[in-house]
Amino acid sequence: MSRPAVLLLSGWFAAACLALAAFVYLHNLGSKHAATNPDELLYLQIARLTADTGQWLPLQAADQKHRNTKPPGLFWQGMVSTDWGAHWDLRHVRYPNALYTLAVATMVLILGRKLGGSFACGTTGALAYLAFFGVYRHGRVFLTSAPETFWLFAPFFLLLLRPADMMLGWRLALAFGVIIGVALLYKSFAMLIPAAAALGWWTLRLRGYRLGEWLRADAGKFILLSILSLGVFALWFWFDPHRQFIWHDFILKENAGKFDADESGYLATALWGKQSIWQYAAGWATNAGLLAPAVLAVFVLAWRGRRQMAPTEKLLWIWIITLFVFHLFPNLRYERYLLPAMPAVAVLCGLYWARIPRWVLVPTSLAASVLCAGIAAGAILIERSLAEGRIYFAIDWVILVGSVIFSAAGLL
Repeated sequence: MSRPAVLLLSGWFAAACLALAAFVYLHNLGSKHAATNPDELLYLQIARLTADTGQWLPLQAADQKHRNTKPPGLFWQGMVSTDWGAHWDLRHVRYPNALYTLAVATMVLILGRKLGGSFACGTTGALAYLAFFGVYRHGRVFLTSAPETFWLFAPFFLLLLRPADMMLGWRLALAFGVIIGVALLYKSFAMLIPAAAALGWWTLRLRGYRLGEWLRADAGKFILLSILSLGVFALWFWFDPHRQFIWHDFILKENAGKFDADESGYLATALWGKQSIWQYAAGWATNAGLLAPAVLAVFVLAWRGRRQMAPTEKLLWIWIITLFVFHLFPNLRYERYLLPAMPAVAVLCGLYWARIPRWVLVPTSLAASVLCAGIAAGAILIERSLAEGRIYFAIDWVILVGSVIFSAAGLL
């Protein structure tokens, strides 16, 4: 990285960029036009109806077949953030998820600084994470991937903060069991598989792939980790008076149902169609958005330097690969399933950014310039066509023009 770039990314300019990114995530959370998933209104309804009962469980929905399609973690969060519906609006139900996303970006910043040896690496990684389109789309609204991303990435974050050996001790196994259990309460008990598999792969690698030694030293820790994680998730079953509905709606329909192939068969669906393996693999690029060229360049650079790769970086790749492979098996594959691995991708962006060729980054700045100019031109046309006159404030024009100038400056 050139000296001017290092100075920009390690000083006040970097702080200003991070503050701007945080502002973007926290601004206008109450908008009905925020980028989201259409199912958000359904999950908002479940949270509100459950809060109205004054009880944590059972979950409620206008259409009862939808009430147990997701674990209660997200709904409990919405109930608490709105004070059990006393402050019911989009901003109150959404802001915890925006804070989760900013917390993940903070972890990326800390890891980038530690592993890369400079604040510039951490800043670059954090800004890349917040600039990923998939993260923005699913990182601030109510129906989000932010909480499970935070809790699933936390064990790898904590391991990478430890000394060089990064062994998994009994205390860490205990802590990781609780941490992963919270993630399961937000997403699914099935997420224990990729989390435990990635940690197991890492510890097995530290043992030199000596399976007997690993079984003697680490197998008990993973049994403890798994029991604790599933125990936290089982709180849903323990306290819900209608366990049979959870079994039918969530276990059988929502989870096992993902393995049901359509009439064309599993293999045909895997090779082509909306949920094909190829479209799923493209999720790394679609989640990255305009930063797709940079992310793909990081993948290529990492592959070329795989023989000299640092052990800390290998742990990041283990998580990325494990999560990707895990979601290959169900019949339903969506790019958002890769979001829990995007913090690891962002850390790698911070580490490799200085080695990315300039010509790879130019398309991102060019596309951003064209998009911002198009939005500004559209705003001008809209304002001229309306009889009531001006509908945009001066600050809107400052942001639009500034965005065009700032993104165009990246070309230089």
